[in-house]
Amino acid sequence: MSVSPNKLPILARVLTWFALVTGALTILTVVVAPRISGQPLDSEGTAIWVVLGATSLISGYLGLRRKRAAFWLLFWVFLVQAIEFFSPIFRFSFMGPLSFRVGWGWNSSAIQVTVNLLAVLVCWLSLRVVHQLAHRSSTA
Repeated sequence: MSVSPNKLPILARVLTWFALVTGALTILTVVVAPRISGQPLDSEGTAIWVVLGATSLISGYLGLRRKRAAFWLLFWVFLVQAIEFFSPIFRFSFMGPLSFRVGWGWNSSAIQVTVNLLAVLVCWLSLRVVHQLAHRSSTA
């Protein structure tokens, strides 16, 4: 559903541009990081970052088109980046290159949990924009 230009909140515009910049930087990191470090990225990491970047760019594009779905998509893109878990037998990590991480590690059992505070913030702000847009469209 589209939102008229005068009904797009400032927070929605900020998140739209954040999604575009983050998406472009995430895809650019796939090219730049190996050149800076001198080590190639593994194919799994490359695929994850390209998908995260492309999805973020799509979200930003939909935001420019004033689609409410943009902020749901942005929520889901950053939700998968919110938590990272490592253990000797299982690994879960979809964090992109842009993150603000706080982690806990237990050396005795080699388990590590990391929370991406930036992703949590973006998820919260995206849901707030979705709520604002839903509230505005129901009162209009």
